Amino acid sequence: MSQLWWFGLVFVVFHCRNAIDSSLFKQWLHNLQSEIGILADGTLALRQVLIQGVDMFGKRIGFLKFKADIYKPVPGIVFARGPAVTVLILLESDGETYAVLTEQARVPTGRIILELPTGMLDDDKGDFVGTAVREASLSLSLSLQFSS
Repeated sequence: MSQLWWFGLVFVVFHCRNAIDSSLFKQWLHNLQSEIGILADGTLALRQVLIQGVDMFGKRIGFLKFKADIYKPVPGIVFARGPAVTVLILLESDGETYAVLTEQARVPTGRIILELPTGMLDDDKGDFVGTAVREASLSLSLSLQFSS
């Protein structure tokens, strides 16, 4: 039993360290401290951050959930995610313009939601076009080529 707990603790420490070192967390911290950030005028202060969840997409952090303890009480639960692209495909027919949507199951709402095809970038390098082509192809069952 203690070995299982020990491995669980190592797992938690590993993911918390990854979370703190991630570009998602660093960008959030930078935003707080920037000229227009909520800490800029000194009326609020960050006391602590509680890492609540880390979802890995392979070797990179896909989603990061943490709670920020801010000195002056303000809502402080944060759900950070990496950069993403959304594809807007417009079709014209008989003088009308239509946006192409995809159905997505969204468990938190318990519903199927109509959305624009959206996907997260695989890394911080910013391959927006490649990600857009991949997501449109997957979400809409289209055969798209990078050149188109």
